[in-house]
Amino acid sequence: MNHLRVILIIGCTAGFLYKIYFFLLYYWTYPVVIDIQTSEPVEFPIPAITFCNSNGIIAVKFCRLGELCLPFALVERVISCKHYVPMCEKFGYRFPKDLKNLSKNDPSVSLQATLNVKNDQFNNSINESSVNSKRNVNSVRLPKLQIDKYFDDPCLWLEFWNKFQNSIDKNETLTKVDKFSYLKSLLGGVAGNVINGFVLSDDNYVNALILLKERFGREETVVYAHMSKLLNLYPVKDSNNVIGLRKLYDIYKIQIRSLESLNVTSGMRGHLLQPIRLKLLPEDLVLDFNRKHN
Repeated sequence: MNHLRVILIIGCTAGFLYKIYFFLLYYWTYPVVIDIQTSEPVEFPIPAITFCNSNGIIAVKFCRLGELCLPFALVERVISCKHYVPMCEKFGYRFPKDLKNLSKNDPSVSLQATLNVKNDQFNNSINESSVNSKRNVNSVRLPKLQIDKYFDDPCLWLEFWNKFQNSIDKNETLTKVDKFSYLKSLLGGVAGNVINGFVLSDDNYVNALILLKERFGREETVVYAHMSKLLNLYPVKDSNNVIGLRKLYDIYKIQIRSLESLNVTSGMRGHLLQPIRLKLLPEDLVLDFNRKHN
C-alpha cells in the first residue's frame, strides 16, 4: 500500500513538473518584436521562432514544429542582443521596420523580399476574409413573411392588403397569373367565395382585386367595422386588473390607428369616443379622470 502511495506521489509530481516545463517553454518563446527605431515591443498571440539570451541568438532551438525559422546570420546582422533581453522574430508575419543596414547585393535581401511577399499575402487574406464576412452578412436570409389568410373581417382588410400588396402585388418578378395563384391560396370563407369560379389569367387577377376591394375595402365599410369594434369592447370593472386594462388598451389603440390610416382624425371622432372610453374603465379611474379635467 505504501509503495502505491509513493508511486502516485511520484507520478503527480512528475506531471506537475512536466506542465511547468512546457509553461515556461511557451512563456520564454512568447514573441516580442523590438522595433529598431523606437525599441517598442509588439506582442503576437503566436509562439516565437527565434530567441535571444545573454549568450546571443538561438534561432533553431526554440522553433516550433511546422514553422519556419529566420536564418541565424540575418538576425545576427540586423539585431544585436542585449543582456537578458529576449528579442524574437516571426517569419512571414512581421519584420523589423528598419532594414536599411542590409546591402542590395547581400544574398539575404532575397529573404527580405520573401518576407514582404508573405506579409502582403497575409494582409490580403485578412482583407478577403473581411469582404467575405460582409458578403455573408448581406446575404443572410431574412425569415419568410407570413401572410395570414383573409376571410371576411373588414377590420383585418387593411393589414392583409398591405402585406399582399408589398410582397406579391408589387413584385415585378411575378406574373399576374402567379399573383392570382398566391391570392387564391390566401383567401378563405366568404372572401374565397367572392372570387371562386375565376380561372387563372391576367384579366381575372385584376377583376378579382376589384371585387375584393369593393366588397371588403370600401372606406365607409372599414370605418364602420372599426367603430363597431370599439362600441363592442368589454369594459374592465376592477382597477387592479392590470392585465385586463392592458389588453383593453391594446385593442383600443389598434382600432384607433386603423381609423387614422383611413384619415379619420381625432377631431372627427373625439366627441363620439369620449363617452365610450369612460364606459370601458373602472369607476374609480373615471372619477379620477373627471377630477383632473373639471
